[in-house]
Amino acid sequence: MRRRVVLSSYGLFLGAKGERLIIRKGKEVLGEIPAHEVSQVLIDTGGMSVSSAAMRLMLKHGVEMLVMRGGKLMGRLAPARRGSNIRLKMRQFSIRDSVEGLELAKAFVTGKMGNQADLLKSLAKNRKGEVRELLRRTAYKIEDLIKRASEVRGSPAAVRGKLVSVEAEAGKLYWSAIASILPEGLGFTSRRKKYEGPKDPFNVLLNYMYSILMSEIWFVLESVGLEPFLGFLHVPNNRRPALAADLMEEFRQPVVDRVALSLAGKLKDIVEGERLTKEGRKEALKAYEERLKVRVTFRGRNLTIRGHMRLQAERLASAVMGRSEYKPFRVRW
Repeated sequence: MRRRVVLSSYGLFLGAKGERLIIRKGKEVLGEIPAHEVSQVLIDTGGMSVSSAAMRLMLKHGVEMLVMRGGKLMGRLAPARRGSNIRLKMRQFSIRDSVEGLELAKAFVTGKMGNQADLLKSLAKNRKGEVRELLRRTAYKIEDLIKRASEVRGSPAAVRGKLVSVEAEAGKLYWSAIASILPEGLGFTSRRKKYEGPKDPFNVLLNYMYSILMSEIWFVLESVGLEPFLGFLHVPNNRRPALAADLMEEFRQPVVDRVALSLAGKLKDIVEGERLTKEGRKEALKAYEERLKVRVTFRGRNLTIRGHMRLQAERLASAVMGRSEYKPFRVRW
């Protein structure tokens, strides 16, 4: 499995020597990595530079470079993709409003809700009394909503509208239960996206890591030839890759939410105002990367979670072409 390189320190320089990427700070060489071992370079810091030789080497080996600022993807350098699997993209467009496309939309929603319920049950195992019962009771309510989402029928617009409504109902239940187990004083009462300007540190952390997850999903979708901006659940939007938002749904809880909960006790030290501190970004990225290295079994395959992301993108491409049924990523813990 090729590696993801994260650069988040001020004053770094990324250069090239032969077929290796070189990371330096001043005259000190911090690392040398063969370019063919790298899948993506993520830059999340100001005040660093990248040589043209490093960019050419990354393009030669199919390495994508992402530039982020405050948890927002600013831009990307990616190799030109010849052909880009036109037949797959045409099929993706043609089935969006068909029964096949709407079934994929349902899969993304029910997969997300299933992972919400599973995470709450997992959290309940280590708790007692009223909190334990609240977590379990909420999980069962979300499972009832999964049944409702699975049975949605109607026109494409009506189906998507109902799915979004059910998803929102599950989300309110889920985040209310999560709020009950967070450390006191964090001020988290409900989920708030970045554009809503959340003040509490837990939402700040979630928004940052969801942006990282989005960039990862975007990359794997492009790598298998799917069009990231044409979604089945989310409305196509020139500013947001809708299909990446679709596929991301089933990885939110197993990846980001679990990491965020593990860091909850440190939030007051790693968040300043409405942003993560420099050390906070480092800690969040380290925990995120470690989480993706965890091996789990899904559909008979024991892989890292990052490996399953890639495989899910391939399975989604196969389902779009009508070759197989798509099942959302879901692992019971």
